[in-house]
Amino acid sequence: MRWSVILPLLVALPAAAAPQQVETPEAHAAKLLAAARDAAGGAGWDRVRSLHLVAKRQSGDETSDEDLWLDPNGGRGAEAIADGQNAGRAGFDGSTAWVSDPDGSVRTETGADRADMIAELWWRSYEWTRADRARAAVTWLRFSSYRVKE
Repeated sequence: MRWSVILPLLVALPAAAAPQQVETPEAHAAKLLAAARDAAGGAGWDRVRSLHLVAKRQSGDETSDEDLWLDPNGGRGAEAIADGQNAGRAGFDGSTAWVSDPDGSVRTETGADRADMIAELWWRSYEWTRADRARAAVTWLRFSSYRVKE
């Protein structure tokens, strides 16, 4: 056999035999978040200062009109529900989470209720796609397989 055929094979063989690097779950999650952000507007989100959503929610026989103001770069937000069982206002100003009931009473949210409010605003404002700026992170916990037994 000629060396011109054997030499390229000998050079390529160690590279082919090298172990493949496995992508970590965290790296995979970061790629997915970057792709989601790009699909939802990418760098255009850097120019957005606020989002205002107006909605009519229906759950069974109950309907309500809602206003939602979000800051996709700072994690702040406020929600006003005009009527129905959940009527009232709620918000997070960057440090304090608060709720105002229909009777006008205001209370500060703490503990799990505060965390739930912040997480909801974080999710609704697409801040979860902003690992470079968000004060929270999406992390890999575990892989779960859901199989239906027959």
